[in-house]
Amino acid sequence: MIFTKIKLENYGLFRGEHAFDLSPESNERPIILFGGKNGAGKTTLFEAVRVCLYGNAFQGNPLPNTRYEKFLKERIHRYSGIVIQPDHASITLDFKYVQFGKVDHYTVKRFWQNTGSHVTESLEIYRNTQLLDDIENYQWQDFVKELIPQGVTKLFFFDGEQIQNLAEDENNNLHLKDSFNALLGLDVVERLQLDLRIFMSRLAKESGEDIEKQLEQLNKQKESMKSDLEVLYANRSQLQSQLEYLLGQVERQEQMIAKEGGGYANKRNELKVRKESLDKEIGSIEEQIRDMSAGLLPFAMTPEYCTRLRDHLLAEEEYEQQLAARRALDKKLITLHDNLTSQTFWNDIEIEGESKLKLLDRITKSVEQIIQWTDIKNVNIIHNLSGPEQKRLLGWINEVLTMIPSRIKQLAQLLEKLTRERQEVEKSLLRSPSEEVIHPLVQELNKLHAEHGAKKQELAHVEESVRSAEFKMNEVQRQIDKIYERNKEMHKLSEKEEFVQKTQLLLNDYLFRIREEKLKELTENLLSSLNHLSHKKIFEKVVIDPKDFSVTLHQTNGNIIPKEELSAGEKQIYAIAILWALAKTSGRPLPFIIDTPLARLDSDHRLNLVSNFFPYGGHQVIVFSTDTEIDKSYFDELQPYISRAYHLEYDKKEGMTKESKGYFWKPKQEVTV
Repeated sequence: MIFTKIKLENYGLFRGEHAFDLSPESNERPIILFGGKNGAGKTTLFEAVRVCLYGNAFQGNPLPNTRYEKFLKERIHRYSGIVIQPDHASITLDFKYVQFGKVDHYTVKRFWQNTGSHVTESLEIYRNTQLLDDIENYQWQDFVKELIPQGVTKLFFFDGEQIQNLAEDENNNLHLKDSFNALLGLDVVERLQLDLRIFMSRLAKESGEDIEKQLEQLNKQKESMKSDLEVLYANRSQLQSQLEYLLGQVERQEQMIAKEGGGYANKRNELKVRKESLDKEIGSIEEQIRDMSAGLLPFAMTPEYCTRLRDHLLAEEEYEQQLAARRALDKKLITLHDNLTSQTFWNDIEIEGESKLKLLDRITKSVEQIIQWTDIKNVNIIHNLSGPEQKRLLGWINEVLTMIPSRIKQLAQLLEKLTRERQEVEKSLLRSPSEEVIHPLVQELNKLHAEHGAKKQELAHVEESVRSAEFKMNEVQRQIDKIYERNKEMHKLSEKEEFVQKTQLLLNDYLFRIREEKLKELTENLLSSLNHLSHKKIFEKVVIDPKDFSVTLHQTNGNIIPKEELSAGEKQIYAIAILWALAKTSGRPLPFIIDTPLARLDSDHRLNLVSNFFPYGGHQVIVFSTDTEIDKSYFDELQPYISRAYHLEYDKKEGMTKESKGYFWKPKQEVTV
């Protein structure tokens, strides 16, 4: 599959019609490069591809109608400097698709208009210039999703944030696990499992315990939470777009100050760099505190109860050991007594009558004196934990009582110190210079910084709400699972329940087998991708745990490196290797579309990505970059592999983005665009 053209009309920063040729010249020149500074419209173009293909589900989960209508209305271009404001927008995407050896040309056009009271949307699909008429128009959206599965496109359409999520996913590997499930299309199987659980809940009504109402209430609660969560996801996405726009405005304003401000601008740049560094340090510490708060930290607030729990667990363990020992010895004593009183024991021993009884009594008393039972202090057993469970719980208690208090104290002191320093830096940034020319520019910049800071705080609040909502929804799901388990234990399964249970086991086995097969392929592709991106064979073997998706890397020198021990830059390369490996494993020849992939990489790792991924990532690689990511030297490195290059620039006077052929600099040799 190859994207050949995209056309925007009044979408976001693009006023009027803007068309971009996306077709690569050859397999040797697969790269289509878009260059632009922050706020110039790169992310708008990246987003437009998803919106055109998937409509209200462009973010993954479908948006509620009101949220989606608001989104479409906000994406219609607006600028106060023009008299007649546009009332409609559209996105048109052309691509070639090969199926059963035949090449078809498709055009997907999504158009919407603001009528004042609401927004009307239409979707048109053409195949080989003819309107798709062998499928009803209400099924056109499903046709696109079957042609280009949305779950798989997550592996081919990615941005710096997705790379960061994969790189920073230290503990639970959720992003790798979700991407792997999307690759296999396991959402259908998981939906079937959910339907079977609902069916089981209906059968439970016959079991004597009225749990139907409980399950119905919990499922309603879960659905409500899911809807709220989708709204939060949409809010987060919108705030991220607004932050990017404000960042572009800040950058343009600072460029104006740099032209007028002289020495003050240099000083301001130093303060800005220090503030960014402090923001990163503070963000890192706050993230550590949030992680600890989501873990064992709350228990450190009640050390007395933790100590009492530990002592009780140890007492339970000692009681169980003593009780087990007494039971074992009691059995041995009974056996010994039976042996002594049996006739066979006294064979070949010439002793009879009273002497025999005296000897038997003396032996019995001697054994009892050796054992000398002591009273076992009675302990109330309330936990009934297995050995590993008790060991793990005691380890957590020890961590709560020793490591966590000192660690949180260190983090709090460091956070207070850095926050005070950041406040001083912010005060210095807010002080306006005396120059009359630069004063209004700095005032405008301060206003933009204030807006950016407010939006950033709003985004942080929304992200915290997302984490809280996800936690609550998981708690409801655990309650649902507990009810199912309790019902299984308390009641004998009927024939239907047994059939459903066997089906569930069969589905679990199916999931295990298909995961095992594809995981082996993913492991091989990940090893190949890592070594290719490094441009040399560094790793001998990669191991992915099928249970928790933790990754362990084996170097050629025999060293074993858990993924968590990689440096920040190595983790970024690792994340891109994961996406590349997943894309290879999918078996679908889709184009790569990558938005700002180099922002967090150092120079060495940027060079690896530029030299070893972009030219060989696929038959079509569309890259959106700033001039600080793919700079002049990297552009010269990529030039032999570039078919087309575009430069996006926001015109402040016109209030719109304009495009031109070529990149930020003229190439050494002319690039065909």
